[in-house]
Amino acid sequence: MINAILIDDEPAANRSLNAMLERYHPEVVVKGTAVDVASGLKAIKQINPDLLFLDINMPDGSGIDLIRGLDPGNRPEVIFVTSEVNYSMQAVKVAALGYLVKPVDKSELKISLEIAKVRIEQRNSEARLRALLSNADGDNYAAKQISIPSDNGVEFVTAGEILYCSGLEGYTNIHLSDGTKRLSSYSLGEYRKMLEPFGFFVVHRSHLVNRAQVRGLARGGDLVLKNGEQVAISRRRKEAVLQWIKNG
Repeated sequence: MINAILIDDEPAANRSLNAMLERYHPEVVVKGTAVDVASGLKAIKQINPDLLFLDINMPDGSGIDLIRGLDPGNRPEVIFVTSEVNYSMQAVKVAALGYLVKPVDKSELKISLEIAKVRIEQRNSEARLRALLSNADGDNYAAKQISIPSDNGVEFVTAGEILYCSGLEGYTNIHLSDGTKRLSSYSLGEYRKMLEPFGFFVVHRSHLVNRAQVRGLARGGDLVLKNGEQVAISRRRKEAVLQWIKNG
């Protein structure tokens, strides 16, 4: 899913593009619209989108100036949508990945979105790698900040707060010691790389458990956590888990 914002001083243009995206590109979800630079900047700050569809000439400034005013390290991808045909070189200079002339042609929109998907996935992969490398440093596991990205942004918790992680179709549920859960867009495999150096262990193909939160074993063979919750151990992992508990 790609979260997008439409910024155009013509509300009808926003509605038309939104309808086109809903019909032909449902993977692009419009999270907000704006009609000028000021409201556009506010929406970007609130939503932190992956992608902007941005007009160039607006009442209170230029879309190009808006882009130049954003943090380059945390800037969404940009597709310009405009009636102007004389700004293509300036669009290139601010690293926009598309330049669509109104009325938007659906084949041109498709090409720009294919490029956007590649760029967004590349950026997300690089962000994951930076997070993994950052979180792998340091010895104080309990205070280590762990990132939990989701469709709503990124939240940070400490490793010591995590009871266990459970995999869910490419996503991960983070079970915390206060009884709450967080759904992360990282896979369980990514959290395994991040957390194993801090005493976490895979006890089942779907469960990664914090050793510091283990109380013991139930009569049926499941792990018992300090909050009383039980986590299943797979048969294939049972001996390794018992050794892990013994060594811990």
